[in-house]
Amino acid sequence: MLGISIKGYVRNFENFTRRKNIPVRRFANYVIKNNINLNGGRGGCGWGPCGGPYRYYANMNNNMILNDYKRKKRRRKRKSKPMQLKKDLTICKDVKCMFNQLLAKFNAAEKIIDDAVVIPNFVQDYLQLDVQKIFEDLQNIPSVYAGNEKYQKKYYPPIEYKPKEAQLIKGTHHALQYRGNALKRNKVWFQTDIDKGYRKYYYTGWQQMISMAQCDIKAMPKSTQELFNKLNSILPHNGKMNHGIFTSYATGEDNIGAHSDKERDFKKDSWFIIIKLGDARFFDFLEKDKKTGKEEVIWHKKLPAGTALFVKSSTANKKTLHAVPPMEGVGPSGSIVFRNIKTIVNWKKQKKEAAKARRKKFEATKTKPAKPFVPVNEIPPAPVPKQSY
Repeated sequence: MLGISIKGYVRNFENFTRRKNIPVRRFANYVIKNNINLNGGRGGCGWGPCGGPYRYYANMNNNMILNDYKRKKRRRKRKSKPMQLKKDLTICKDVKCMFNQLLAKFNAAEKIIDDAVVIPNFVQDYLQLDVQKIFEDLQNIPSVYAGNEKYQKKYYPPIEYKPKEAQLIKGTHHALQYRGNALKRNKVWFQTDIDKGYRKYYYTGWQQMISMAQCDIKAMPKSTQELFNKLNSILPHNGKMNHGIFTSYATGEDNIGAHSDKERDFKKDSWFIIIKLGDARFFDFLEKDKKTGKEEVIWHKKLPAGTALFVKSSTANKKTLHAVPPMEGVGPSGSIVFRNIKTIVNWKKQKKEAAKARRKKFEATKTKPAKPFVPVNEIPPAPVPKQSY
């Protein structure tokens, strides 16, 4: 009890509390707790129309102050419970906190170096998804046929922009080749919110023309979308992925050499996540000696399908290189690399850059004069490859 008498109605209880030398918060708490109607009397309707215990006829200022205080009080009482994930895992404020929980949770999880961890069977045990189904669906994505080598060098056919259709680009495609040499792997690119612009991830050998192959995540198989959504659901808000590349290796001869991811398009201090698919393949982490320049393998293990690798771009990625070396006796395999990309290019501008890059290919010929430029609408259909029976 405050030891005060409330008679009549209080026209403005800020002035009232000042005169009575009572803190506003204490008075507001008293009014709410005792269901006092400041229009006069306790509860019910006081003077003026009935508006409930916390609607005041006396002065709108009273309403605003009391109702605002009541909301703040509810917020203070409400305990902020973190979103529960699987069993005792909860969402953290950063990715490092999350995978530290995973390290503690899974006995098989292994810390490679600081800010790099590998978790076997992550997709099956933690995300509870069918990893074989994910890989099969990705393998069924139609590939873009650009003709044989002679046809490609003559016409340099562009990739048609189909944001709502996933396209697999083979390593023999001129837009994916590195320094004129075919890559021993095939790729599919996808991103979120493709209508807002092209999420550009630059890497060694990247060409402007390959940007047209990128599609929206909604164009990917349902199983890939589910993997993407479940993975993002466990990541903190500032660490969610918005870009992905699926790389497929047809045989054990297909591989990727030692490299580190280029960081210029990464969101600052973000992580990239590698999900292994298909047959088990060896995966290497290497360190480069600054004095001699030699690369030394510091971690070499065979990773089965469903394994996840979490690597921080600004630390572990800078200190090390990673690779998928050639391997005998294995069938089709692959991986998806999820990233958080900050660079967004307007599609109109990107299409112009892709067209400009195609024109430069005609001009870059060693023979003089340069090859005559062939407009897109004048390119003849690519010859159908002969089937061998």
